[in-house]
Amino acid sequence: MKLALGTVQFGLDYGVSNFDGRPDTAEVAQILETAEKNNINLIDTAIGYGNSHNVLNDHHVAKRDFNLITKLPPLNKAYFEKSDVDHYLQYIESAFEELGADSLYGVLFHQSADLLKPGVEAIWQRLTALQSEKKISKLGVSMYANADCKQLLSLYQLDLVQLPYNVLDRYFEQAGWLAQFRQRGIEVHARSIFLQGLLLMESDKVPPYFKPWISNLEQISKLAETFNTSKLVISLAYVLQQKAIDHCVVGVNKARELTDILSAFENAIHIASSDLPDLSVDDLALTNPALWP
Repeated sequence: MKLALGTVQFGLDYGVSNFDGRPDTAEVAQILETAEKNNINLIDTAIGYGNSHNVLNDHHVAKRDFNLITKLPPLNKAYFEKSDVDHYLQYIESAFEELGADSLYGVLFHQSADLLKPGVEAIWQRLTALQSEKKISKLGVSMYANADCKQLLSLYQLDLVQLPYNVLDRYFEQAGWLAQFRQRGIEVHARSIFLQGLLLMESDKVPPYFKPWISNLEQISKLAETFNTSKLVISLAYVLQQKAIDHCVVGVNKARELTDILSAFENAIHIASSDLPDLSVDDLALTNPALWP
């Protein structure tokens, strides 16, 4: 199954289209059951996602048919001091306990630039040691469009990268990095495939900040009409038809939203990539949520 379950919504009030806040315990249970029944066995989380680790542990995900990926929090300074290294080593050890897991599918740096900062070596050495002990399967980074991919690939043997990719944001494909990752055997997970739900919103519900790009958003609606389908199907198709992407991370607040995505998945896989026009927008003010107000 190419879909993976993102869990930022389990620990934070997240998403420009999220008006309901975090799902309660019963809803999380239904989401996880829906995922499990439909062969979604990869869960993406992070230390920075509020209490999502503990929420997942409460639902015993490590003892079920799920592979877990977590991310180390960003370091908001130019280099790792000894105290920072100690904190990060503790983050790593605590992640296993918080998730109730004996092993993890992946551990990523949430900010790829952290791997290029002085002092990070001790943290990477600990991670590779845990990988040698079979406690971590894959090591890697979460990337944005400004990531120094060339330097990262020259310095590290990355197993896994997570990056933004959607109908409006195809930077990593168009810059040639997806092809390079594939050539190197690096697993690629796409996030932001709905751009926090923005790509699925009706035009009259779009927040004022996004009005300069309303015509770009309406192009998705027009394309959906052409295919006699939904914007959800179209948004999924752009990612699912990209062969260099191994998994698409989707986050939901309700189980029925995941059910809708699964139904759309079955339709999206039948849309040929050659029938999907290039609607990408080269503007980080739109495609990078970190720059949104």
